[in-house]
Order: sequence, then structure tokens, then C-alpha cells
Amino acid sequence: MLQDAHSDEDLMSSYQEGSEESFKALYYRHAGKILGYLKSRTQSEQDAVDLFQEVFVKVHKSKHLYNKSLPVLPWIFSVTHSVLIDGHRKTERKKEVLDLDLDQFAAESEAPSASSTNVLPLLQALPANQKSALHLRYVEEKTFEDIAATLKTSPLNVRQLISRGIKNIKRNLKEGDSP
Repeated sequence: MLQDAHSDEDLMSSYQEGSEESFKALYYRHAGKILGYLKSRTQSEQDAVDLFQEVFVKVHKSKHLYNKSLPVLPWIFSVTHSVLIDGHRKTERKKEVLDLDLDQFAAESEAPSASSTNVLPLLQALPANQKSALHLRYVEEKTFEDIAATLKTSPLNVRQLISRGIKNIKRNLKEGDSP
């Protein structure tokens, strides 16, 4: 079988040239290690499986970036680590949004419940660009690149707008809590 006959580096070189069989061989050779690594570093098995899929999509998309003079497995693990970090960032970002109860922002027409903090006035008080960036990111679930195109700015600036908007809301929430 192809998997047993060649080194990882030979398989990767062949994969870069378009061999699907080489990819399959690399996948079957290392899938267990990658999934085990992800399971040990995530809170749920489903998160690990989702990230696992992202790893191999990213490996495929970036196969042309692999340096043939380096070992393949550490390169795959660096891709895995990058995907894991992105996954953690995404999870943390979702937690921030839940903390702010931005669901009210998505349902502007609904009356706020008496027991929850009404975030809508805090959102309305934000500068227009921050309000738009938050809406596009958390309500419409757009990527930073899509938001940047919509707002005619850079993805880096979009990240700053969203970060500043969240900080402003948190600051205003704290100020509102004190008598």
C-alpha cells in the first residue's frame, strides 16, 4: 500500500503535485494523532471533531506552503495548533457576546424583559461605525473581511471597531450599575 511504502515527506510532495492517494495515506497515517491532540485540548468531543475537519481543510488549502525540506508531521501539527487557537478565539468571542446579551440587538422590535439588562440603549449610544460593525458581526454573522468590504475599511480596523464597541458597552453597563 502507498501509505507504508513512502515517507511522509514523499507523500506530501506527491500530494502537492495533485495525488489524492498521497493525501489519503497522510490522512490515515496521522488522523488519530491529530484528533487525539484536539480532544485533549477541547471541552467537548464535538468541538474536537469540528476542529479536526477544519485542520484538514486548512492543510489542503495551504499544501502549497509546505516547505519540502522540513518534516511533515510537525507542519501538520502547526496547522492544527493554529486551528485550535482560532477555535478558542471564536468560543471566547461568542462568550463575550452572550455576556452582553446581544440577542436583544437582533430582536430590536421585541420588548425587553423586566429581568434582563436592556442592551439596546447601550448599543444605540455607540458611534455608528461600532454599532454597524457589531450588528454585522454578531447578528448577521459576517466575516471580518465581509464587514470590511461593507464598511469600506480594513479587516484590522473592523476588529478594532468591534473590540471598542464591546468595551464601551461593558463600561456603560458598569457605570449604570453604580448608584
